[in-house]
Amino acid sequence: MKKLNLIFIFILAFCHFDVCRAFEVSTKTKNFPPLKNPIKANYYQEAGVALYEGTYIGQFAVKYEWRADFDKPWQKAVRKFNITLKLRALTPVAVLGIAVYNIMSVRVTDTFFGATTTVGPSAGSLATLPVPPQNISKQDGLGINIVFPDGSSLTTENAKGHLHVSSDGRVLSNALVKGNNPTCWIGINRNGGFETILKGGDRIHRRNEKYTWALTRSAL
Repeated sequence: MKKLNLIFIFILAFCHFDVCRAFEVSTKTKNFPPLKNPIKANYYQEAGVALYEGTYIGQFAVKYEWRADFDKPWQKAVRKFNITLKLRALTPVAVLGIAVYNIMSVRVTDTFFGATTTVGPSAGSLATLPVPPQNISKQDGLGINIVFPDGSSLTTENAKGHLHVSSDGRVLSNALVKGNNPTCWIGINRNGGFETILKGGDRIHRRNEKYTWALTRSAL
């Protein structure tokens, strides 16, 4: 999987300085409504960034085949976990068709990430999403990056063509890619990558890995 696109680094630095300061000034001078309920704010609706605000619930999974040894039969297996995360717009407008969101809270059912109860993610936890929505992402840098308090991380593939977004922004998922299915997400903790906890031990005894992920915004 490719390393995080430089756009994540640029946006993070950009938003922590001039944009955040400019937004603070603009909210004072133009009397914009507070961030707590931006869905009802016309300026957010016009900018399009309100589209993704709220709580998303979904699942990350990997399907694969494994065997206990060379002379053992191949068996099918699935490792999956549920995730809940809350997005809040970091800036009041989209820049170059990209809106940036802070990940305010996250909970993951797999102990791999050390967040089986709701936690506040560490700095660098962002979602960068297209405005307006794109069925298939048309530029690099769109996706989700979560850094957990214990240093583990969960990142979706952010290369062009790897993100699917429904027209109403309610569903986010990996896009179907022709050819060999890529690793559309990657999890890492202090002991290594998520693949190290799959059955089979290593890729000599594991094959046909297929990663998927999908999130749906809660109506609550």
